[in-house]
Amino acid sequence: MCRMTYCRFAVLPLAWLVVTGVGVQAGDPQAKLDVQTGEGSGVESGLPGRFANFDIDTGNAKQRIYFFSPTDRGPTSPYQQTYSGYAIHRPGNCWFWESAVNLRWSVAGSKPFSFGAQPATHRVLASKGERVAFDLIAESPTGKAAIRTAALPGRSLLFVEAHRTSPGVPMELELWAYPCGHAAPLDRCIHLDGLELRNHKEAPKPDDPASRDILSCENETIVYRLDLGKDRRWCLLTDHAREPAAGQAGIVFDRRDIQSARAEIYLNYYIRLTLVAGPQVRSTRLVLCTFPEMTIGEAEQSLSNIAGEAEALTARALDGLPAPF
Repeated sequence: MCRMTYCRFAVLPLAWLVVTGVGVQAGDPQAKLDVQTGEGSGVESGLPGRFANFDIDTGNAKQRIYFFSPTDRGPTSPYQQTYSGYAIHRPGNCWFWESAVNLRWSVAGSKPFSFGAQPATHRVLASKGERVAFDLIAESPTGKAAIRTAALPGRSLLFVEAHRTSPGVPMELELWAYPCGHAAPLDRCIHLDGLELRNHKEAPKPDDPASRDILSCENETIVYRLDLGKDRRWCLLTDHAREPAAGQAGIVFDRRDIQSARAEIYLNYYIRLTLVAGPQVRSTRLVLCTFPEMTIGEAEQSLSNIAGEAEALTARALDGLPAPF
């Protein structure tokens, strides 16, 4: 359903997450960033608006991030309103094409804030060299919000940092994916560092202890509360019917700021992962990528390895950059 060719993370003082594939060091000593902007129609929604395409070449991976801001939503459907914001168009087709990454929060007396629904400006921080980086900045009811993206030479990882000027309420980070693509057969599944959470067709029965983590299961859609525990640091969005396949999506996160999480498997089709940062968190970090073709076991091992080096890599990618506001 996606048709377009426009495109995709420290000692950490705050939370860090990793949505990652394999980080392979290559010979190219420099990363490169190219930006194109224009006006057109949204890939999914068909709404008029402005877009910016960010092409990143790290030497061993070419990635494309696409940000779309509708200029006139008009009498749109809820489906159309979903599709705007930060998208990942390359590599693969496992991420949403107009809302792969989003920030949300709600303040009493104000309209709920969704980064993807706002017009945003961009600022390039580094376009070539030992890292590349850019900001997307939008207004919220309580101040400014930003999503920063960076990449390192020879790595297929994307380092992302979410910022806001006014904490005080929980901040939700949403990640939307079609792991391993769209083609049937589909058997979507979430692997949470030792746990396996299945789609509605394979949901745990009431006598299964795993059923206690089901928040809802109706209309062929299941929503789980993710038991993060004390030591769980990674999550894999995958598809059991497609193994081995390219396009599994992994997340490694730091429990210091992520206070809770939930995941929705919609119609055994897409997965929406929501990570909830605490009310006083101003900034939290992520790393985004897509796995090449491999088994689920290989992807899990890769995530475990990435978890061990995440702090050092995110430090190289994000430390020392100018403040977004």
